[in-house]
Amino acid sequence: MGGHAPSAAAGVPPAFVVIIAGMVAALHIGKIPPAIPVLRDALGVSLVEAGFLLSMVQMAGMLGGVFIGLAADGFGLRRSVLLGQGVLASASLAGAWATQPGELLVLRAIEGLGFLLVVLPVPSLIRQLVPPSRLALHLGLWGTYMATGTSLVLAGGPALMGVMGWQGLWGLLAMASAAVAAWLAVRVPSDHARRAAAGTPVGAAVAARARWGARLRATLGSAGPWRGAITFSMYSSQGL
Repeated sequence: MGGHAPSAAAGVPPAFVVIIAGMVAALHIGKIPPAIPVLRDALGVSLVEAGFLLSMVQMAGMLGGVFIGLAADGFGLRRSVLLGQGVLASASLAGAWATQPGELLVLRAIEGLGFLLVVLPVPSLIRQLVPPSRLALHLGLWGTYMATGTSLVLAGGPALMGVMGWQGLWGLLAMASAAVAAWLAVRVPSDHARRAAAGTPVGAAVAARARWGARLRATLGSAGPWRGAITFSMYSSQGL
């Protein structure tokens, strides 16, 4: 009762696979800045449109981060990460065929949705996959996912685009999301298996999903989340 879900076989621990999935999602966030000069030449992207391309991926979080988080919790943490990687793979692959800046803008907003579906459930998923004695280590590693993913694509993106073009980079990242989704599906126990390992009755999980409205009211009515959101918005604005 109350234990963490054990891994089914030897290999990369499931929690590390989840962290890597977050890093792969961050690759999609960081792919636009090094591609802006190429996109301006290939698609005629203006400076204003470039600014929207950089910010559009955050639109999903701005408009519905809380709702997406609650939906992911009810839908299933592992399922949400898999769905998010599927959305990222599909949108990035479609982006490789874009011929107009407007098409890329729409697909960037969709990528923002996929990104949130991946990263919002991860801290809770890590808590279910590792024992309390190792939780701090894994959450610390998780804290590096954005810096790792964006740094990799910022450093390697220009060289890759020099070889395969910006469409090739989009397609490569689509394949990365598809590959990590397949890996996660194999390595991370299903939501049902983790609940069973933790001794959580199925009825309790169903009841928790049914109370999403109450959880939303509790979240929006609490001062702590608002303080955290305002503080982090001030912090993140310095990077823009």
